[in-house]
Amino acid sequence: MQFFGRLVNTFSGVTNLFSNPFRVKEVAVADYTSSDRVREEGQLILFQNTPNRTWDCVLVNPRNSQSGFRSHAQ
Repeated sequence: MQFFGRLVNTFSGVTNLFSNPFRVKEVAVADYTSSDRVREEGQLILFQNTPNRTWDCVLVNPRNSQSGFRSHAQ
């Protein structure tokens, strides 16, 4: 019975991971001063951090331009 319960929990966790693999995190736009602004379109800004080889796409908060929202993996 315990095995069956673990199996159901694992299946539920995997299903949740594939149905919603990302969460949204609030970030300060000032945190990206060391990154290059590659492109800007409206409220979206694409940043490239060359030393770490990372890319971040930030949606700037329309109510406060000092903060924004970025998706990240769970």
